[in-house]
Amino acid sequence: MRGADPFTESLWSARGSGLAMLGGGLVADALGKNGPTAANSAMNADLYNRQLHPDDQAQAKKLADLAKTQRLTNTDGSPVTATDIANQLAQMDKSAAGQTDAGGNRMAVGDKPNDGTNWQSYGVNQAGQHVWTQVLPPADSGLQAFIVHNTGSGASSPAYTPSTQLPITGVRGPDFVNFQLDLYVASVWGAFTRDGNSFAGGGLNFGMPNPAGATASVQFGWLNRSSVAPGQTNNFMSGYAGQAVGAYAGLGAGTAYSPGNGSATVIGFGVGETVGDTKNPISVGGGYSLDRGKTGLGW
Repeated sequence: MRGADPFTESLWSARGSGLAMLGGGLVADALGKNGPTAANSAMNADLYNRQLHPDDQAQAKKLADLAKTQRLTNTDGSPVTATDIANQLAQMDKSAAGQTDAGGNRMAVGDKPNDGTNWQSYGVNQAGQHVWTQVLPPADSGLQAFIVHNTGSGASSPAYTPSTQLPITGVRGPDFVNFQLDLYVASVWGAFTRDGNSFAGGGLNFGMPNPAGATASVQFGWLNRSSVAPGQTNNFMSGYAGQAVGAYAGLGAGTAYSPGNGSATVIGFGVGETVGDTKNPISVGGGYSLDRGKTGLGW
């Protein structure tokens, strides 16, 4: 066996915007993949179903009226609505009466929440209960600053803390790092995202023109967008997708496409062997990745 095979890359897509932020372990528990009973399914609802309280919803309407008076608009020029405010409130930490309620995307088990934010169906668990996931738009620093400025002024008024989950703009490090092994046309990988989640997956990868070989590679990827909101990298990495890369002497670059989530630029390096003398300047492939949950290794 001779000849270095170019590094290869298998990619990912999302099943729904914002779903991956929930963490693979939480989703598995709620759906019953780990065998939960009806009792601990209800516990999941208590632990993870943070909805906007009635006072939050009233606050959203009040702030929307104030935004209208001040002629405040969204970044696209549209008027700020109560729904826009509610979507930001759901991402912000709320402090009242000496207690803090943390913000962020949540999961609910049972009836669909009706709190002014967007909840999507995620299936039915083993206990026969419906599972819902909260899908929030990216955090808006300007709108959150408006909320902070106009709340928390009295003893009975809750205070809202700006979300730390704001988009990353400008020059940034890789959005994900992937470690991959390929044997002939089979491929397996493990990846980590800036959101702190890990992924595992497998699929097919074809070195062209000679697929007979084995490689090991490391790749670094950047979503092709000027800013990356929390959860977008997880969305990109979870589910099915396809890719194409080119490489020479173990170094290479390529592009990844995730349906519904855009594309990414990938660079990396690898080592390998092919059967025979034919080297592979190009590889194409695809597969499926599963979110394994939070690792605490985000950046």
